[in-house]
Amino acid sequence: MKPTQRDPHARSSSDAGQEPLRPGDLLLADPFLNDPSFERSVVLVLHTDLEGKDGLGLVLNRRLPGELPDSIFRSGGPVEMDTWFSLELRNLQSPSVELRFTQVGDDAALEAYRGERFLEPSIQSFIAYYRGYAGWSPGQLQVELNQKAWVVCRCGFDWVSSIFQDDLWSTLLTGMGGEYAAMARYPRHPNLN
Repeated sequence: MKPTQRDPHARSSSDAGQEPLRPGDLLLADPFLNDPSFERSVVLVLHTDLEGKDGLGLVLNRRLPGELPDSIFRSGGPVEMDTWFSLELRNLQSPSVELRFTQVGDDAALEAYRGERFLEPSIQSFIAYYRGYAGWSPGQLQVELNQKAWVVCRCGFDWVSSIFQDDLWSTLLTGMGGEYAAMARYPRHPNLN
């Protein structure tokens, strides 16, 4: 994905209290977020309550150990790592993208689910499978947003074309321009420089 002009709908975590998160928003980890589960992660928001006080999402840019970069099998987050979930995005070329998130189950259930999907007409535009998900208890996500642990990005679904790139986090920040582009260049471990 090439960097784009700063999206007028993109907003930083400092603006997050003004409008609730909605499915399809992205949370980009602050470069200094001190949580190895979310270091430089890009989280797709799948669900929040009406006030955005709790949430559910998928880490988009984590590979499972041993998987190749373009594998459709990914690590979705630190919660329920023994369970597979599917993410389907349909009608990517239209303004009304359909986002489907399905709990599939264990490894055997995943194989059965994939077999069923294979027999259906291929109408989805994108599908990937995630082990685990990211979740927040009531109030936790809002606290993290207030602490500026996340940059909120409303950039549509352009990220799909870059989802398997290891630098998705920095690509999105660079595309937002300004202070965000500068954040994308922060060293991982500044104390080692």
